[in-house]
Amino acid sequence: MHASFAASYRTQPGLVREVNRLWKPVYPFLARQVAEFCPSPPGRILEVGCFSGGVGSELLRMFPEARLSVALDMPELAGTFFEDWPGCGADRLTIIRTGLERLEVPDRSFDLVFCRGAFFFFDEQAAIMQELDRVRAAEGIAVFGGGYGCYTPDHVIAPIADESRMQNNALGRRLYRVEDVRGLLARSGLAPRARICDDGGLWVVLGH
Repeated sequence: MHASFAASYRTQPGLVREVNRLWKPVYPFLARQVAEFCPSPPGRILEVGCFSGGVGSELLRMFPEARLSVALDMPELAGTFFEDWPGCGADRLTIIRTGLERLEVPDRSFDLVFCRGAFFFFDEQAAIMQELDRVRAAEGIAVFGGGYGCYTPDHVIAPIADESRMQNNALGRRLYRVEDVRGLLARSGLAPRARICDDGGLWVVLGH
């Protein structure tokens, strides 16, 4: 079942780009929430998946000493990344073309690992969670999930909510509840180092 959802988004790069553009007003607010999860300013940031770019751009503005790597499993998006996200200068950005089931990234290599729209990438075991945990530094964190974030005001959400819902459904969105995610974390052995945040969506923080 999950594999069919994954295929839905991967075959629609144009629609993925539309969703990413639609959400541009949200990214500064969502990045603020992500930054607040960090125990210290991150120097090495990894953003994972096809919904990358917007939050990563904002994090580079917030953390001027940081470098951003983006793990993409869709070559079409890698080819248009700088067009879509001109705020990501090439001198501070690395694009990693990789499958998401096994990231082509060394263990413990990033201070902050972030994945928006993570539930699109879940298989039955949500194996991507293990990958996000594997590549975060020992003192770093991984943040993944979905939602507008706790700081995004209603006047920003309201104009895009209906269109976003339709587009994400067309991409094969699958909804998860807190108890679903809690069960996946328990079965994967990640629960002892995970906390769930349902303020502004459904997010998991691994690490500090």
